[in-house]
Amino acid sequence: MIEFKDVGVRRDGRELFAGASFQLHPGHKVGLTGNNGTGKSTLFALLLTQMGTGDTEVTLDKGEVSIPDSWQVAHMAQEVGASTQTAIDYVLSGDEQWYEINASLNDLGSVSDEQIGILHQQFDEIDGYRTPTKAAQIMAGLGFNTRQHEQPVEGFSGGWRMRLNLAKTLMSRADLMLLDEPTNHLDLDAILWLETWINAFDGLVIVISHD
Repeated sequence: MIEFKDVGVRRDGRELFAGASFQLHPGHKVGLTGNNGTGKSTLFALLLTQMGTGDTEVTLDKGEVSIPDSWQVAHMAQEVGASTQTAIDYVLSGDEQWYEINASLNDLGSVSDEQIGILHQQFDEIDGYRTPTKAAQIMAGLGFNTRQHEQPVEGFSGGWRMRLNLAKTLMSRADLMLLDEPTNHLDLDAILWLETWINAFDGLVIVISHD
């Protein structure tokens, strides 16, 4: 679980949190709401800092944050750069474990016979043969058709790139998923699909949304 004990955070001299204490458990679905500038993104940045990842470091002014060392986090990026990578490959890269093993299996000249056996075993353990199907299902839920799978990321508009970002995040094998306004750029069908997906997710989800 994640536990905050009497946490206090200031940014630019302004107090955002004071005396914040709570526990969040696997399976919880948490909505984080509030006006702009009240610290929603700062809370995400604090969690990412505590887990040793993220681009913006946020330090505690008071209190303690406890997060299991073994937990993996997925955080939906707010921007996607132009890339010649195909849409389906971009989404699959969200499952880093699968992506690395699959890359090795597609370049067998660089690994030994013993390593090949280990890689196949690892691939079976993570149900790797079904992972491309999972990626295709997520993309379909977010409104992509199969013809768009091989389209380069740079060929999509900004709104559709955000959908690709969301799809990539949902592919992660994370224990904690941080989604910052994921319904932006989604139509009603995609929002309803996302609600169903979040409800079925085994881990902890924290969502910032004005929707």
